[in-house]
Amino acid sequence: MRNGNSEQHSIATVDREFPDVNTAPESVYAMAEVDPVSELKKFEAAAELMTKLVPATIRVTKPQDWVEMGGKVYLQGTGVERMAPLWGLVFGKPEVERVDYPDGHFDFVVSGPVGSRRTGVYYNSITGGRSSRDRFFWPRVDDDGKVENGERFDPSRHIDALDVRKAAITNWQCRSASMLAGMRGLTPADLKAAGIEGVASVQYQKGSKGGATVTADLKAEQVKLGNEVLERVGGDIESAKALMKSITAADGPGKDGKIFPGFDSASRLKFDWQIKNAWTKLREHPEFGDNVNTEEL
Repeated sequence: MRNGNSEQHSIATVDREFPDVNTAPESVYAMAEVDPVSELKKFEAAAELMTKLVPATIRVTKPQDWVEMGGKVYLQGTGVERMAPLWGLVFGKPEVERVDYPDGHFDFVVSGPVGSRRTGVYYNSITGGRSSRDRFFWPRVDDDGKVENGERFDPSRHIDALDVRKAAITNWQCRSASMLAGMRGLTPADLKAAGIEGVASVQYQKGSKGGATVTADLKAEQVKLGNEVLERVGGDIESAKALMKSITAADGPGKDGKIFPGFDSASRLKFDWQIKNAWTKLREHPEFGDNVNTEEL
């Protein structure tokens, strides 16, 4: 959906799109030219294989690789990374298009070829994307639509376009992997049958005042941050909690004169600016930051 109105894109809308498949393959066959008995055996064997492959794929993921929304579960970027070797996923060079609107908002639309070496299924093009209208990308904005420094909110000036672009590419990869591996339309029961429980359940944003809930995008970023912190401390839970507190602690005292000590879990971060601040502090951390020589740790 590409238009200039303010309507937010929804996962349900994106999932109804059809892939651009190659309708003129190099070789074709007619039913009259094949042995129906032999072909049926192959077909049934392939169907049986798929019933085994999907649960096996789910088992290599972790609860934080999924988000439950509207009774369905959706694969996240970390889950794609875990399943890619099993399916021999191949992502071609994507085309990234930026679409700008008169109100300053913009979309990034990503499309590109994808395939699976395991099944031999390839799509000429799968489309994904993200929009600056998603409030996850917004800076801290008050009820009057102003950013922290008092300026009127202008998405073209105050939203980091690179963040939206990277999220659009991730969305393309997640949709592509889910389609190739038959991982769409799954429910919590499907995950439970494969031994995966404890998936976070989230809702769409419901208004800007009173009763706003955590969005799927925010939950995904909570999971991403939590995974990164855990990885940087070598998988030690207590160390991860300590690091999380250090990167979410306040820089100075509040109005009451006290300094907020921070959260020990990313799931307690309810605003996108909190997560962005935590990422900045993590990258600059003296012991676990980006510039630390990991060989010395």
